[in-house]
Amino acid sequence: RQRLAYLLRDSGARVLLTQARHLDAALEGGKELERVILLDREVSQAQAQANTEGTALLGRDLVDSQPDSRPGTESGPDDLAYMIYTSGSTGDPKGVMIRHRNILNFLHWVRGYYALGPTDQLALVTSYAFDMTLASNWAPLISGATLHILDDDKTRDVETLLRFISDKKITLLNVTPSHFSLLASARAYLDLPPLPMVGEMRIMLGGETIRRTDLNLWLEHYPGHRLINEYGPTEASVASSFFPIPVNADNLVELDVIPIGGPLDNNRLYIVDGNDRLCLPGVAGELCIGGVGVAAGYHGKPERTARSFVPDPFADDSSMMYRTGDRARLREDGTVEFLGREDHQINLRGYRIEAGEVEAALRRHPDVAQAIVTTRPDTSGAAQLVAFYTSTTGSPVQSTALREFLGDALPAYMVPAHFQHIAAIPTSASGKADLKALPAVVFDSAPNPGYLAPRDAMEQRLASIWAELLGDRSIGIRDTFWNLGGDSLKAMRLIVRYREE
Repeated sequence: RQRLAYLLRDSGARVLLTQARHLDAALEGGKELERVILLDREVSQAQAQANTEGTALLGRDLVDSQPDSRPGTESGPDDLAYMIYTSGSTGDPKGVMIRHRNILNFLHWVRGYYALGPTDQLALVTSYAFDMTLASNWAPLISGATLHILDDDKTRDVETLLRFISDKKITLLNVTPSHFSLLASARAYLDLPPLPMVGEMRIMLGGETIRRTDLNLWLEHYPGHRLINEYGPTEASVASSFFPIPVNADNLVELDVIPIGGPLDNNRLYIVDGNDRLCLPGVAGELCIGGVGVAAGYHGKPERTARSFVPDPFADDSSMMYRTGDRARLREDGTVEFLGREDHQINLRGYRIEAGEVEAALRRHPDVAQAIVTTRPDTSGAAQLVAFYTSTTGSPVQSTALREFLGDALPAYMVPAHFQHIAAIPTSASGKADLKALPAVVFDSAPNPGYLAPRDAMEQRLASIWAELLGDRSIGIRDTFWNLGGDSLKAMRLIVRYREE
């Protein structure tokens, strides 16, 4: 709720399209809103006139009454198409300003590279607020392709999702490697034969490291599918580079490390040293991006914009270059290999999370003194967000209380799955937090207040499955999966485990 209010204030939005359940938060944070349109409710004329803050309240009947002809437009290529917020290291999210020419360059590349046309079928299976989904959302609008939307609740059921992809004859699928890993391994856990898929489906992967085992597991059943690794920060309009993943004569991927490839049309990739000189092949440096995809900067943050968006020293024109903060190197074959971050930013399930923003939010809790946020593997080996903290009292704070506190300030994907109390934050000789010196994660086995133990064999088995996924802890019948650190991917694994039993 706090984050929504901040986004509305910072953006200065005048019109808001939302749902009734978000209305209170919208009116609380959006003092400059002129109109709020509830897409899931009709609002009578009387209700619309009864607004006390000068904000008109309208309903879906307004949307339904609009003409279905193509609207005119007065927007130019340098006008803003959208603003999407990313995690901020100082504690507040940053609004990335994307112009029409930025996003259109990416969408035209998608249409051309994947040869999209009226016979193509695309699927929206992740949050539409996630910029990775823009290819699925908007490419159909310029190609005549069809977009199929799966309800958010149903995307958590692996079998339902696989059947959806099969039934809708999806030809282009856009998912994170974590999501893809669940789809690829699902048949090993479910009593399912390989479902029929379009023979030459293209699968766009990006935002995380890709595991070769997942690729080969999928290709074993769908040898005609093309797998493409895409890379790009929000500040460079969704994707800046791509790499079609090659297979050998046996239709298997041999590469241990999947590179991020080369630049998309009208984009440029540079790997520079500390003096902004181009690095030789094989030498690690900072990855910078130039070209049409570079955003206009951060809304209302001129100093941060000046640090990250700089004149392109390698271009003949006055174009800008974005400093990603990512480390990379040029391989002998001319492709670029991603090597990680130069700072404390975290890539998790396709999201770029500034650990500093999570730490700042956690320190605002009255019982928390210091905090450090990083990733550690969960029980399945997948990365999860973990917070180490010291308290003002010297005693641990209930994890459920911390999770609920952060839930008011941060989106769900930024709330740590695990909180661990420590006596002090370890530091290096330079006085900075030393992530390598943090202790191993110890899952809290103590039951939550009001704990009620499982009452029969069925509840005991279900509780043990929860413990497998969430860590070795006492699971009670009043506990909530999400409040114990569950997320959408763990929920998908949970359903798979249920069906195994």
